[in-house]
Amino acid sequence: VALRLGRPGAAEAALARAAPVLAADARAWALRADAARGRGDYAGAEAMLARAFTCNPANPAALRGRARLRLERGDREAVEDYEAALTREPGKPELMRGYA
Repeated sequence: VALRLGRPGAAEAALARAAPVLAADARAWALRADAARGRGDYAGAEAMLARAFTCNPANPAALRGRARLRLERGDREAVEDYEAALTREPGKPELMRGYA
């Protein structure tokens, strides 16, 4: 909820407290990456996405997160990430907007 309300710091703090329980949860790492990206911490977001991919290399949330991060950084590989994410979540509006 905190992340959707534009409070990435609060979201990251809540997820950090739950880290021992969620250490192998790719979605939790992807959420932490979203929170870090929301604070402008791109290096932290990238590190958390790497942890998400370690847990599950095909996690849709991690693919979406990496696509957004790469797009914001001007990385051309964002296109490949959006395409990979769209194969797992075809027609998802958030992905379609980013890909366009």
